[in-house]
Amino acid sequence: MKNIRICLAIDDNYIPPCLVTINSILVNRNLDEYIEFYILTTGLLTSNKNIIKQITDSHPNVLLSFIDVDKNLFKKYYTNTWGLATAYRLRAASIFKDFDKILYLDSDICVMNSLWTLYSTNIENAYGALVPDIWQKTQKRRFLDKKQTYFNAGVFLINLKKWREDDIEIQLDAYYDKNKDNIKYPDQDPINVVLDGKIVELSYKYNFVYSPIKNECRMFEDYKKAAENPTIIHYVFNKPWTTSLYDFKDDIYVPFYFEQIELFPENIKELCLKYHKKYVVKKFKYKLFDFILLMKIKEYTTCKKWYLFGLIPIITEIKYKNN
Repeated sequence: MKNIRICLAIDDNYIPPCLVTINSILVNRNLDEYIEFYILTTGLLTSNKNIIKQITDSHPNVLLSFIDVDKNLFKKYYTNTWGLATAYRLRAASIFKDFDKILYLDSDICVMNSLWTLYSTNIENAYGALVPDIWQKTQKRRFLDKKQTYFNAGVFLINLKKWREDDIEIQLDAYYDKNKDNIKYPDQDPINVVLDGKIVELSYKYNFVYSPIKNECRMFEDYKKAAENPTIIHYVFNKPWTTSLYDFKDDIYVPFYFEQIELFPENIKELCLKYHKKYVVKKFKYKLFDFILLMKIKEYTTCKKWYLFGLIPIITEIKYKNN
């Protein structure tokens, strides 16, 4: 059997998207693949653990493990926008001390094909493998001395052995402490800077992000090819569970999320659909005369923000606190 180790980081507010991520991996793997799921969390409810287990138990050749992390180690990384769980990957080398590598995945993805080719990527002489961010030019302007492009860390094949050899966790912590006032993405920025020059660049198909605006790579041949048959769809902008009918029409990748939900037992399907209704957004933009932008709403993991004229932040609604 081909063994694939996968790490996810969640809390009790992100169960339905995580279920879709897990099920899509299992449904679309090859028959000779054994999947190990390691879920990093803090005090996850037993009922939610059982729901995840219900999904994994319905498939053969699966291992599911929950790892409780010490949230005090990550409190400094918390923001209203990004929550806490996203930073757990920064200590993966210590958490998985007996493994040489692991595939970290955000829980807002849908896997469409086997992950074996991705997992088999040669990272022996690198700290890991990542896909470039679709705003890579804009992001890189914040790091003028960067050797490589700016990467999205939502899909991250990590060389745990090399991280331990070179004390990468200490370097990531040190970089954050020194630059926290200027950091935009509390986990992704340190990863991009500290690991710079030793990252294997992956195809867009392994972390395909759809966005009709501010997409600086949509004319790249690799991106256009990935759009036709992505291995991993990453819902960075248009979250299916906070999507209006208008956005369904414009984003052909959103229905794949709900196709996974249709495969679930009735109790889990009902949970996921309620989650969608709870956070549904009717409109993201409000315009005057259909061309003057008056208000823009942005949904994040932990909060919703209103911007006057699309630029000036005026209201922040906190959905929940994770600290």
